[in-house]
Amino acid sequence: MKSLSFLVVTLALAFLPLVPSSLAGEMADRIVAFVGNRVVTSSDIELENAISPYMSCPEKVLCDPHFDALERLLNLAVIHELAGDASIYKPSNEDVEHRLRVFLGRWPSTDDLHRMFRRFGLDEDSMAAFLYSRMVAEHYVNRIIRLPLFMSSGEDGISYQAYLERYIEWITLQRKTAPIRYVEPLLQEATSHRDD
Repeated sequence: MKSLSFLVVTLALAFLPLVPSSLAGEMADRIVAFVGNRVVTSSDIELENAISPYMSCPEKVLCDPHFDALERLLNLAVIHELAGDASIYKPSNEDVEHRLRVFLGRWPSTDDLHRMFRRFGLDEDSMAAFLYSRMVAEHYVNRIIRLPLFMSSGEDGISYQAYLERYIEWITLQRKTAPIRYVEPLLQEATSHRDD
């Protein structure tokens, strides 16, 4: 009898994530998609929307308004899968520190910055780690797309539009073969807040 009770409790706990949040109580976060071993959550989307106006973005294609927050996060996850742990894409500690100082300085007030940190459970160290990750993706895109495009364009250089078009073409191709898996019911809820 004890083993049957244990089995019932175990099964109930296993299916608890399938219970609507209105019945199960509010969950802290929701998974929206997987890209390989990387997870994109609804709070990742909220964070991306909250910090985007204050981000320095040398590789502007990574923060172009052509892509909404979810699409940018999926693109970044795909780029990280491609970049792996190659040292050539890793920024220096000094570069990360500089980017962090620029990011912190762009906020209208320290109160606004600290509210954002509290809301998302961040501090300067975790923000530096976030920026490090973003910079790895920037270095990858610069090396794989921008430099070859620049080298083939001659002395006139390249227009941003040509760069954006090349990036869109490239990332679309990469995403076709990337291991992206959406969590459909939660994806609809997470993306419904974009229009708010």
